[in-house]
Amino acid sequence: MPPSRNGKEPADSGRPASVRIAGPADVEALYWLLLGDLQADNSLGVPVSAREVARIVRKLCSGDGGIVGVIDGLHGKPVGSVAIEAAKPWFSDTWILSQVWLFVTVDERHGQHFADDLFSFAEWHRADMSAKVGYDMVLENTVMSRTRLPAKIRLWGRHGQQIGGVFWTGAGNGQEHNEVGHTGDNGA
Repeated sequence: MPPSRNGKEPADSGRPASVRIAGPADVEALYWLLLGDLQADNSLGVPVSAREVARIVRKLCSGDGGIVGVIDGLHGKPVGSVAIEAAKPWFSDTWILSQVWLFVTVDERHGQHFADDLFSFAEWHRADMSAKVGYDMVLENTVMSRTRLPAKIRLWGRHGQQIGGVFWTGAGNGQEHNEVGHTGDNGA
């Protein structure tokens, strides 16, 4: 079983004030926020399943194995969100925390520092869960994108140590989306 809060709410101490914990009432708004982005810019080329998006949003907003942080915009709709779930690396019996998504709407990406607030929320959750389970949990943050990847890697790099990379081969490898400047080679 993944580590859980045993029905206890996390301590708010240290949680960024701009980020609240999502609950079941947030499922629909988060579903449309995430699905809209995936449909507008699916540079990965993997088919989007609205049913799977709904399933994972429902699961994590219910607190089943994870947590969702939300930043609300001026009109009460979410403009940013991060989701984190408990996972085990394939080679270990030890639970870690894994980022499922981290997203800020295009209109809110500049000047607001919302992404930094979401990263801070994730770190707050990591520290809170570490205290609950009695060991220093690892938080794995992943960025996968074919648009503005170097900038995104710099952003993620401010919040953790880069320890790997993701490489796709086969159909849909999307060389036309590669902004790093490579076409058809591995950049070596």
